[in-house]
Amino acid sequence: MSYGKSTISSNLNGKVSQEQFVLDLVEAVVREPRMKQHVLTEARRLWKAADKPPAPTGVAAGQTSALALAHRTNEQLVTVYERNQELERERTGAHQLVLVLVRLVGHLQDQVDELGHRPDAAAELDAVHEQLRVAKQELERARQLEGTDDGSKLDVTVVKVVDPAKGADEFTTAESGKRFVGVQFRLVNTGTIAYNDSPSNGAQLADKDGQHFESTFGDISAGPSMASEVKLKPGGKALGWIVFEVPKASKVSVVQFGMDSGFAEQTGEWKLS
Repeated sequence: MSYGKSTISSNLNGKVSQEQFVLDLVEAVVREPRMKQHVLTEARRLWKAADKPPAPTGVAAGQTSALALAHRTNEQLVTVYERNQELERERTGAHQLVLVLVRLVGHLQDQVDELGHRPDAAAELDAVHEQLRVAKQELERARQLEGTDDGSKLDVTVVKVVDPAKGADEFTTAESGKRFVGVQFRLVNTGTIAYNDSPSNGAQLADKDGQHFESTFGDISAGPSMASEVKLKPGGKALGWIVFEVPKASKVSVVQFGMDSGFAEQTGEWKLS
């Protein structure tokens, strides 16, 4: 958003904001494509309601009603903005924590491998083993995603990535100028309620140019696909491939996954390169 402080202040001062400002605000703070479309639609509805309120029964009453509606609309927009800023900070912090823990697990694993060749380092090896166990436990906890319902949690792991991926048979091929990319996910229901969703709806790939790609139907030779509908009781597990179709020239860099078919506020990210 390329607005100065004075412009932002004038648009949030209790009067009806300019429509383009409202839309730009949503574009700037809502990152998820499907959630962005939903918020844009709601923002347009609120703006139209504030810009053209119902016909007043009297002049004074009409002015009061219009100002009140405009004020409520701006309050809602500010709330949406602040909440999305908060979510972005949480998402960034969670992603940084995962990266730190991944590096720590790798470092401790290297230490275990090195100490395993030293007969005189048994005590030190035991201590590092314990540190590695705790680090892996913390990493699993940091990677847990939450859904919109209370008690809805999912531990999501990207197990393997095959790029390019080959169709399971001669009839399963990508469109001209495109290729298949397969991502194997492991899902574990770590919540207190049952998980019932279509995982492929919440999975996306992104390339280095910022283009996002949703999953496609198709089986690949790498292994069994993730079921279209997965039901897991607490503690239940699921493993399978989700397939994407991307342009041959795209350099895929990020895998994303969100619960509730991608509409949950929290999104997991895994960098591929």
